[in-house]
Parts: sequence; C-alpha cells; structure tokens
Amino acid sequence: MSMTSIEEQVEDVAAALPATADEVKQRLESLNQQVTTFIKQNAGFCLLGAVALGYVVARVARKVG
Repeated sequence: MSMTSIEEQVEDVAAALPATADEVKQRLESLNQQVTTFIKQNAGFCLLGAVALGYVVARVARKVG
C-alpha cells in the first residue's frame, strides 16, 4: 500500500465525517423524541419499571458489597 493511497483514504474518510456526524445527530434527536413520546404516553408503566429496576439494582449491590 503506497503512502498516496493511504493519504487518499484518510482524505475520503475526513470528507465523509461531517455528513456522518449530522446523520448521527438527526437519528439521536429522532430517538430522543420517540422515547419522550413513549414515556409521556405510558408514564405509570415507566414509573413502575423504574422502581422495579431500582429494586433489582439495590439487591445486586447489596449482595456484591
């Protein structure tokens, strides 16, 4: 592999990074909106799940510690 080939590959990756970062940002914003909507529509279920998860984590922490 020649140095020119490596340089070209690095330049190609560098050129693609801003577009990839924008796509990741858009996907994360979309996921955040979906999760927020789900939590608002199912608040009681989410609260119950959080309490159950907290209980399990406390039990595991007690046995480990």
